Amino acid sequence: MKKLKYLLFLVLAAIAAVGVLAGCSSDYVSDADTGVTPYTLTYCANGGLLTTGIKGISKYEAIFRVMDGVQAFDPSVDTNIVAEPSRPGYIFMGWAKGKVDEEGKPALLDEPLNGTLDGSIHVNKFGSLGPDITDKTGTERICYYDYDRNDLWDFSKDKVTENTCLVAVWENYNKYIIAQRDDSGEWEDYDDVLADDFVLGEGPVYEKYADRFVNARGTGITESALKEAYQNARPNHTALKFYKDEACTEEITFPFIVNDLVTIIYYKEVEYEGIFELVSNARDFNSAISNGKNIYLMGDIEDVKSNNGDYSANMGNMCKSAKPYTGEIRGNGYSITGVMTAVDQVISERGSFNKYGGFFGELKGAQIYDLNIEYTTRFTIGVDPTNALSGASSNDSECHFGLFASVMNGCVFHNVKVNVKYEVVRSIVDGESYVGPDGKLVVPQVPNTYDVDVKVYNWAPRSINQMDDTYNSDITIFDDDCVFECECTKDER
Repeated sequence: MKKLKYLLFLVLAAIAAVGVLAGCSSDYVSDADTGVTPYTLTYCANGGLLTTGIKGISKYEAIFRVMDGVQAFDPSVDTNIVAEPSRPGYIFMGWAKGKVDEEGKPALLDEPLNGTLDGSIHVNKFGSLGPDITDKTGTERICYYDYDRNDLWDFSKDKVTENTCLVAVWENYNKYIIAQRDDSGEWEDYDDVLADDFVLGEGPVYEKYADRFVNARGTGITESALKEAYQNARPNHTALKFYKDEACTEEITFPFIVNDLVTIIYYKEVEYEGIFELVSNARDFNSAISNGKNIYLMGDIEDVKSNNGDYSANMGNMCKSAKPYTGEIRGNGYSITGVMTAVDQVISERGSFNKYGGFFGELKGAQIYDLNIEYTTRFTIGVDPTNALSGASSNDSECHFGLFASVMNGCVFHNVKVNVKYEVVRSIVDGESYVGPDGKLVVPQVPNTYDVDVKVYNWAPRSINQMDDTYNSDITIFDDDCVFECECTKDER
């Protein structure tokens, strides 16, 4: 009878062990279910997510209890128990044995051992896990697993003989290469990189392109990141658009998700050498001008309204603090129309440098090609011909308007057409103060009892080829395709 009971106990124990190993769909089996204290087996996604059970619940860790000496669940086989993890931007390389603490839980560090290859885990004071836990009742700690990524678990041989932690090992899932052309202008052949036997991280093919691979991490490649990679591959060039194919028909949209081990990215370039800002609206145009960038116009800019606003930095004002624009503008035959600028000439605040008006403030060494500009400027004059108030020279009785710029030297213009309307008005009535465009309180010094001579110059009032001036020895060049037109109206005050 005793023997029969003993055999029955062995059978029940065996059934229980099998049930724990292969049949459980939950993460945890209590000690009472087995009658024997099992070991804890924890699968850690290490920045990714894994699914457990038949219902496919996503988890950052999956915890099981297994008997001594059994083999761990193989997630590549036992997918109904725990499946292999996923992590955007990375490829799963296997499971490494990690360290555990005295309670059998995964040991955690404050810093990653393997840089971005290690995913962080957020732990609140209750032990809850997540990528980003908002815990209003307690503190949160960002942790990393303590493991050796080179100590991979062999599911066919290794057995659980203690509390065990298996940590997902990640490698950068995908990389991309900015394509290059050979001497004949044809795209280089990347068949060796795209071959099935290509191994990322080893071999002569990898070494050949190692310095050109760019990591594509996270949920996708941003446009700024791709442009930066392109600049590194093609210094002093500008990409118009990026494509997935050699024929440049399948345009890349951002964020760009790279699903292959290695992706080749193709491009179309600006035909002119240099770094250009691709501009399609007024704000970007002004920003590029203000920052001295080369500009490549992508389309017409229409109906721009500005009152010392969008265009105040370098357009319409010439004062000591204004930076000259020295870049290159490729208009590509497009037009900037409907521009409204405003200029206040106030000697008491800015001195005689403010007696010029134009679309630009100062152009120095600038190159402008194939551009049409149509704009209107309201020019409020504030000169003192008697020299009694400002101490300025008698030349201040003249207002100088340049159709394109206030001051210009050493520039090149090709196929530039300008049509401008100047509306010249007096400043406000004597003695009434107002806030000028620079935010300062201005007390006008302009009597309304004298005439002001308005002189309009073809392009700029101080340009060496337009007038007898010694402002600069550099000569500004206009070709025969340049056209300028002007209409000037004055009030009767």
